[in-house]
Amino acid sequence: MKSILIVLSLSFCLAAIGCTTSQTITDPPGTTSGTSSGTGGTTGGTCASNCNGKQCGPDLCGGFCGVCSAGSACNAQGLCQQKACSPKCSGKQCGPNGCGGSCGACPTNTACNGAGQCTTGGTNNCLPNCIGKVCGDDGCGNLCGKCHPGQACNLSGQCTADNSACGGIDAIGECQQDNTIAVTCKAGKLIAVICDPAKGLICGYNAIKNKYDCIKSGCSPSCFGKQCGPDGCGGLCGQCQPNQNCNSSGKCQTGSGCQPSCANKQCGPDGCGGLCGICPGGQNCGPTGLCVSSNCTPNCVSKQCGSDGCSGSCGTCKPSEQCNAGYKCVASGCSPNCTGKDCGADGCGGSCGLCPQSQNCDVAGHCVTIAGGSCGNLTYEGACTNNSKTVQWCENGAIKQQDCLAYGPNFVCSWVAADEYYWCLNQCEANCVNKECGDNGCGSNCGVCADDKTCNNVGQCKTTGGGGECGNISFEGTCEGNTLKYCSSGSLITSNCGQYGKLCKWNSAANNGSGWYECQKSDTGCTPNCIISVDNQSVPKECGDDGCGNACGVCIANQVCDEGLCINTGVINDCGGIGDVGKCEANILTYCLNGNLYSQDCGATDEICEYDDLLGTNDCSEVDDAGTGCGNAVTEKGLCIGNSVTECLNSSVMSFNCSEMGLYCMYDPSISEYQCLTNPGCENSCSAEQRCQKDGICGCDGIDVNGVCENNTLVWCGGDKLTIEDCSQDLETCLVSDTGFANCQ
Repeated sequence: MKSILIVLSLSFCLAAIGCTTSQTITDPPGTTSGTSSGTGGTTGGTCASNCNGKQCGPDLCGGFCGVCSAGSACNAQGLCQQKACSPKCSGKQCGPNGCGGSCGACPTNTACNGAGQCTTGGTNNCLPNCIGKVCGDDGCGNLCGKCHPGQACNLSGQCTADNSACGGIDAIGECQQDNTIAVTCKAGKLIAVICDPAKGLICGYNAIKNKYDCIKSGCSPSCFGKQCGPDGCGGLCGQCQPNQNCNSSGKCQTGSGCQPSCANKQCGPDGCGGLCGICPGGQNCGPTGLCVSSNCTPNCVSKQCGSDGCSGSCGTCKPSEQCNAGYKCVASGCSPNCTGKDCGADGCGGSCGLCPQSQNCDVAGHCVTIAGGSCGNLTYEGACTNNSKTVQWCENGAIKQQDCLAYGPNFVCSWVAADEYYWCLNQCEANCVNKECGDNGCGSNCGVCADDKTCNNVGQCKTTGGGGECGNISFEGTCEGNTLKYCSSGSLITSNCGQYGKLCKWNSAANNGSGWYECQKSDTGCTPNCIISVDNQSVPKECGDDGCGNACGVCIANQVCDEGLCINTGVINDCGGIGDVGKCEANILTYCLNGNLYSQDCGATDEICEYDDLLGTNDCSEVDDAGTGCGNAVTEKGLCIGNSVTECLNSSVMSFNCSEMGLYCMYDPSISEYQCLTNPGCENSCSAEQRCQKDGICGCDGIDVNGVCENNTLVWCGGDKLTIEDCSQDLETCLVSDTGFANCQ
C-alpha cells in the first residue's frame, strides 16, 4: 500500500487539534440518517462551538455536532448521507448481496448454501435453510456465511458489531478532513489511512472492497482486456479463482503448480499461501515451522535481513536487492510482484507495504487483526488450514471453522478481496459464455428461466412450445439436423438451410437480444449443400449429409432416408425400416440384423461404403488401388481444367490440350467422361455460372453437387448453376474426400 497508515485510538489526538477526555478526533465518526445530540469541547471557555445547520462532524472546539446512524456517513457539510453500497455477487448464484438485496433465487427443490450456491443437498441429502440469514447454522451442520472481522453472529443469523468503541464508525467507514483521511472500524479499532495528495490520492469509495479508502483523484480505472490485477486507481480489475494466478498482463492463469508442504511443521506458511497450523496462546511460530515460547530471544547478529529466530525480522532489503542464505542483502535482477498483496515480501527482497500498528501481515500478504485471548494467534480475518480445505477464524472470542468441501468438491479456502477475509470459494471454472441457463460445468447452473420459458440445449431461455401443429416448438425455433423449424402464429414453418448453402444455428443477438434459431452463413469454410436432382428437377434434400458433417434434416418415425428423401417404409420394426441390405450414407454403413440396427464408419478403416454385387448388400469395401495413384481429385471420369481434359489413366494423371486439336473440353454423357469434342457454339451465350454443354445448352456440364477441384478452385452445381470459389483467397486448399466430396479446407 502506497498510502500512510495510522490507527486512531480513543487516547490519540491529531496534531495541532484540541482534545477532550471524551472525544479525541476532530472529525468524529458518523454513520447516517438520524442523529444524536452533540458534545461540547472543553477549551477553558475560550472557544464558541458552532453546529448551526450541522447534524454531525466537528464543532470547531474539539467536540462534535452529532453522530449519524448506522448505514450513513457525515459529509463535508456536516450532514448525514446514505452510504454507497456495491452488491457483491461475484461467483455467487444466490444469497445476500451485502447491500440488503439478493444475488438470485434458487430453483425448486434446491436451496442456497453458505457459499452462495444452489444445492440439492449434497451427499447427506440435507437442504440448507439460510432464508433471511447471513451467518449461523444452516440446519445441516454448516454455516450460512461468515461475519466481517470484529462482528458476531446473533441468534437470528445476522452479523452485529459494537461500533461504540469506534464512535459509531463501521467497517465501510467514511472520509474525514476534507477527504484526506479514510477512517474505518475493524475489530473494535479505528483505522485511519492518510491519503497523500502528493501522490494524487484522495479519500473515496472503493467499490471492490466496499469501503472508503484512498483512491486516485480524477482517475479512470483501466481494466480493458484484464481479468485481474490493479486497475491503476488503487482498485482491482477482478479476482482469479483459487486455483489461478494473475499474470503481468492481468489474465487469470489456471494452476500455479504449487503443492503445500507441511512436513515436520506445526505452523507457518505451507508455501502456497496457506498455513500448516496455528500456535496456541503464549507461543509464536519459529523459523523452522515449530511453535516456540513467546519468551524467545531474537538473534540478529551479523544479519541484515531475514528471520530473527523468533518469528520477527532482522531487516528488509531494498526493492533492487534480495536476502541471501547468509542473511545479507545482495543485488537482484528480479521483478517485484505485489499483485493482490497489501504487505509482505515482493519476491525480490523488498516490501509490498506496511500494515497499521493494530494489524499484522499474514503469509499471503494481507493485513489482518490478531484476536489474541482464547483465539491465540488466529485472526478475525481467518486463515486457510488443512491444505486449504478448511477455513478457521476468531469470532467473538471463540475459534470457528468451516469445512469448504461441505459446500461442494470444488470449494477451497481462499482470500476474498471484496470482503477482506478468508472464506470458501469455488475453484471450478464455470462456463456460462453466451448462456443464460443450463449446466455451468461445475455442478450448478448458469441461471433459471422464467415460468413461461424453458432452457434449450445451448443454454438459452426460450418460450414454451406453441402447441397445435407446432407441438413443443416455440417461436425461437429449433434445428433438426440442418433444417430450421419455428412456430409463427400457430403454424409450423420449416426451412432447409442447406438449400441456401447455410447452417442452422442459434443467434443470441437476434430477436431484440432474446435470440432465436436461424439459417446462418457457415463460419467453418464449408458450404452446406442440401440440393439434389430428381427427374431433372432440383429439389431440397430432406435428410442425409449436407457435405459439412451435418444432416440436411431428420426423417420421422416409420421413414428412412433414401438418397436425400424421406421415404415411408410401411413397415414398423426395431430398425426403422432398414433391412438386411442396409444403406450407405456419408460413408456410414447402416444395416439391420435380427431386429437390431447397426452402424459402421467405413472411413475409419480406410474403406468406402458401396453396394457389393457378390454379397447382394451394401458393405464397406476396400478402395480400388487402380485409382490411388491419381488421388481423389482426378478420377477416370476426368474433368476440364481450362480447355484441357485431365483424367486418370493407368493410375497416372494425364492432360490433353483440346485447343491444339481445335476442339472444346466438355462432358460426354453417353460415355460418362470428359472429352475433347466439337465446339457446339454456345459458349458465348452462357453466363459465368454455366458452361456450354455437348447438347448446345448452357448448364453444369457434368458437375454435380459433390463438386470438383479444378486446380485450387472449387466448382459445384446446385439448381443447374455453378458455384465457383477460389480456395486460395482464404489460404485454403481444394481437396476431394474419400467419399468424392470436394471442399476448401
